[in-house]
Amino acid sequence: MDPDAFKLTFFEDSLLRMKDIKVIGWLQKLFYLAVVWPWSLALIRKMVRWPLDCFYHLIFLLTFAYRYMRSNRLSPLDMVWFVLPGTL
Repeated sequence: MDPDAFKLTFFEDSLLRMKDIKVIGWLQKLFYLAVVWPWSLALIRKMVRWPLDCFYHLIFLLTFAYRYMRSNRLSPLDMVWFVLPGTL
């Protein structure tokens, strides 16, 4: 493989070339919810078959931000101030 062909981030694509790689990626984005709420696993198994890329990405970003906020002991307001400078 050509090293220049690699994406800069693995959050958007995977180097793995497998049959159900999209489904595996969607499952990875919902994994935190399955760990926190094990009862949701049956729903998540069905959901990952639906092509809802933007929804899965949004869920991943929200759960990632929540975990970052909790691990760094930030308040929701601190998190907003942390995110805003990068978006302006």
